[in-house]
Amino acid sequence: MGLCRFAVLSYPAIILLMLIQMGDVGLHALTEAILGAIANGNIGSHFPATDEKWRNKESKFFVQYANDLIKEIGGQIINIDITIICEHPKVMPRSLGMRQFIADILSINLDQVSVKAATTEKMGFLGRQEGIAAQAICGILMQNKFLK
Repeated sequence: MGLCRFAVLSYPAIILLMLIQMGDVGLHALTEAILGAIANGNIGSHFPATDEKWRNKESKFFVQYANDLIKEIGGQIINIDITIICEHPKVMPRSLGMRQFIADILSINLDQVSVKAATTEKMGFLGRQEGIAAQAICGILMQNKFLK
C-alpha cells in the first residue's frame, strides 16, 4: 500500500486506517460509558444498527448526543478515562491530541480526560493486530437526582 496524508504527516495506508479505527473505538466506548453512567441504555438502543441513517455517522456525534442527555437531567461530566487496547499503532504519542479532541467535544477541561494504552502482550486477536478495543469509564455529578 502507498502513503496517505493525514493532517501534515504521511502514513502508510494501513496505519491511517488503524488510527481512524483507534479514534472510533475510543469514542464508541466513551459513549457507552456515558450512557451507562446515567443508566440510559447503550448505543444500540439509541441508534439501532438496522437503521441506515446512522451508517457512516461521525463518532463524535454519538458522544455529543450522550453528553446532551447528561445535561438534560442536570448532570455534568467530572472525568473521563479511556483505555485503548492494541499492539499498534502506539497510542501514547497521540494521547494528548486525543484528550484535547474529547475535551473539545464535551466542552470540559483537558485535565478531566485521560486516554491511555494497553496491549495484550501479543495474545489473542488484539495481539495478532486483527483489531482494536477500548474500555471507558465516566464520572458524572448529578444535581439531586439520587438524593431522597
